[in-house]
Amino acid sequence: MSQLETHLKLLRQCFQKPDYNSCLHTLQLIKLHLTLTNTLLPATSTSSQILIQVREFLEIGAYTSLRLNDLDAFTRYYSNLEEYYVIPDLPKSANEYPLRGLSLLRLLSENRIAEFHVALEKLVDVEQNQFVQYPVMLERWIMEGSYDKVWQEQQALPSKDYEVFLVVLLETIREEIASGLEVSYDRLTIAGISQLLFIQDQRETIEFIKIKGWTISPNGLVEFKKSTGEVEQVGNMEHMIQQTLGYARELEQIV
Repeated sequence: MSQLETHLKLLRQCFQKPDYNSCLHTLQLIKLHLTLTNTLLPATSTSSQILIQVREFLEIGAYTSLRLNDLDAFTRYYSNLEEYYVIPDLPKSANEYPLRGLSLLRLLSENRIAEFHVALEKLVDVEQNQFVQYPVMLERWIMEGSYDKVWQEQQALPSKDYEVFLVVLLETIREEIASGLEVSYDRLTIAGISQLLFIQDQRETIEFIKIKGWTISPNGLVEFKKSTGEVEQVGNMEHMIQQTLGYARELEQIV
């Protein structure tokens, strides 16, 4: 058994337990070995067996990084993986589309829409794959302004690993809605803000209000600070909020 095979066997065992700290140590050993043997990057002279082993190392590295919430490391591993996923005649990996979908969701969560579409254009059989279709569906709803549908899809994750980037995406959307509230309203009730921001716990809403620097008046209404330039945008932003959140009733019911 080669040194790479020995390390990879240990890595599989650590990952399956799971023992992610041991995974990190073994990943470093494998990376050092691949660097010294000049086999980290694919080459035409590299055997299919080694290419498959290196690809597995990168996939486990990507998942380990994600589960340890090291999103930068996930990005680095996936960047290397992309080169392996396009090698002609190399047997397909079962992890390819789950990881491609995760990368798409990462781009979406960071509002990198142009890169999202470039990455999507490289894929085939998109309609047939649930892992890729999930971020595609979310992006479509975001573009439509159907934020409520995005929130509902928290229960339909294609795998638990997608939760990391979905949380980031939801926070991004929440910040966008909050910016719209500041422009469109002078004041709202705490309950109204909770509903518009999809927050279930009032204590979480109050904490969000404090972070944003909004003021809670003695009568319980939340008052927003507004500049002169923002006031001019009120009409457009109010229409945007009504459309994006998809509420059927009049806004006065939540003020």
